[in-house]
Amino acid sequence: MSENWVKLDSVTGDIPDGRFGHSASIYKGEMYIFGGYAGGKAMSDLNKYNFKSKKWEKITPSKKPPARYNHTSLTYNDMMIVFGGQFQMVMRNDLWIFDFKSQKWEEKKIEKNKPEKRHSHSAIIYNDSMFIFGGNNAGKMLNDLHVLNLKSWTFSSPTVTGELPSERYGHSAVHYYDENHENLMLVFGGAGRFNKYSNKEGYQNTLYALNLDSNKWKLITIKAGTGNSVLPHRSQHVVTFDKSQDLLYVVAGFNGTNYLNDSLTIDLRDFLWDPLPPAPEKLMSASGAFYNGSLYVFGGQDEKLKSSNTISVLEIGGSSEKEETETETETETETETKKTEDIQEEQEKEEEEEEDEPTPTQPEVEEIEVEEEVEIEEDGINLEKIKEGR
Repeated sequence: MSENWVKLDSVTGDIPDGRFGHSASIYKGEMYIFGGYAGGKAMSDLNKYNFKSKKWEKITPSKKPPARYNHTSLTYNDMMIVFGGQFQMVMRNDLWIFDFKSQKWEEKKIEKNKPEKRHSHSAIIYNDSMFIFGGNNAGKMLNDLHVLNLKSWTFSSPTVTGELPSERYGHSAVHYYDENHENLMLVFGGAGRFNKYSNKEGYQNTLYALNLDSNKWKLITIKAGTGNSVLPHRSQHVVTFDKSQDLLYVVAGFNGTNYLNDSLTIDLRDFLWDPLPPAPEKLMSASGAFYNGSLYVFGGQDEKLKSSNTISVLEIGGSSEKEETETETETETETETKKTEDIQEEQEKEEEEEEDEPTPTQPEVEEIEVEEEVEIEEDGINLEKIKEGR
């Protein structure tokens, strides 16, 4: 592992403006950056970065989604799926598809069972479905779950059980297939109301797991590695996932008082967390990706309210040349492979049993001029004056 992060200064091409609240999706060796807040306005541009050539390219289709930030984007087969976000105090719940092959956008208009508008939510893909959790609708914090079937393009709201996460936004989520052969949606951190798990500002350091087959939530206890203390609370952080090592990487964010530049791992085999070298800048609302053994972070807003357009890299190692891993991405092939492995394992187990026994789971942002401010008081916690970036 590299001892320190490195800021890439050899990138070429049409470098995007500094921004925060954008999204990052990986497709065939390239990182696609969509939207965000840049230069005093919300964006709807699409830019891609080639990991091998270190070159940026702007994509300019004739039709594109309305400007937004604090949305989600996910890679599914040959598509990037964008949902929700905000434009100043206008919340969104629209759904857009970018076809990587044709380089064209298409809006999917689905009205039945559509989730309410939101920003700073999380989303993952599993078994040809997109799972959407939580977020913020103009000050109303959410902890609801919605599922979009990517074959029929229909929404549903499944009934969940277990220990539900509290309402939150600015959290992160990944899909994890654990050693017990369970498919889980792991939700980490976020901002919300003060409770027994949060800091005094209402920021979380908890990890919840939703079993995607039984729809049951459970709280996972994260333990400190050797010499470590309590896992730091945060929201608007970067999370990436190295599937080959079962490691969750957490970088930067905001804890209700301070911008952060720490980075750490959570080992999903034993749920121990350990620190990594600090990132070059204290940032919130950046994007990240884990690709070919390296952790990449792009953009974000620093504590002086300046937006970044640099890429910082921490070389981790341990992944194969062909591996492409990103936050909240699951391909159809991977899912079907896991299903096949489980079926084969069950069949082998049954055969063994027959032989042996014949008997039968916001912080302050860049200052933006708006006509009014909204002040929210919830459970005695002043969530600060909500401007369009909250």
